[in-house]
Amino acid sequence: MTLVALVVSPLLGPFTWSRVAREMKRAGIEAVVASPQDSSDGPPWWEQHAASVASVIRESSQAGPFVLVGHSGAGPLLPAIAAAAERPAAAYLFVDAGIPGEGGTRIEAMRREDPEFAAELISALQRGERFPAWTLEDLEEVLPGEDDRRRLLREMRPRGLEFFTERIPTSAEWPDAPCGYIRLSPAYEVPASRAARLGWPVRRLEGGHFHMLVDPMTTAGTLLGVLADLEAGPA
Repeated sequence: MTLVALVVSPLLGPFTWSRVAREMKRAGIEAVVASPQDSSDGPPWWEQHAASVASVIRESSQAGPFVLVGHSGAGPLLPAIAAAAERPAAAYLFVDAGIPGEGGTRIEAMRREDPEFAAELISALQRGERFPAWTLEDLEEVLPGEDDRRRLLREMRPRGLEFFTERIPTSAEWPDAPCGYIRLSPAYEVPASRAARLGWPVRRLEGGHFHMLVDPMTTAGTLLGVLADLEAGPA
């Protein structure tokens, strides 16, 4: 059985993927939630994040190839995680996430996805603000349960300008395994469309950025459906 590593955005915490992991385990799939870790006095953030997630994969009882599933800001980190794990990746799946190779920094990727938001964010970061700075009210539409919003916000890890302008390297050999995309919200239509142009299987759910917490059963089922498509190969 192949291990599925559900990788959390560096801006958030493990709650994000917890319910999907539970659904996958109920389906007999070994799934682990991996939350990137870092410290202010260590190597570059991307390198710390890749190493910490790779450590979770290596410590799993499941040997052999593994599947990497990245949500949101975890997407661009997946190639570095696979390299650090020192085991072959069986597949990569991006869930409302940026795709590696689209741009060297997070800000550059945001410019392609939403130029207006990117400009506002850069201005805020240059003033010394940090992102995200969400409130309970900000998340009400995408995450109706107040307890869920409070839990998500407790795990939130706001970042400054240097984080968003850090360059994240991608190997010229990537992708070295099949890739797929799940779009949860319209904000990620740009990378979803790019994935489709690359010939990847793409599924679109009409939800919000945290749909995996609102409807974990459907999200898990969609994830497993895309992985089945990847395993079957081109039609």
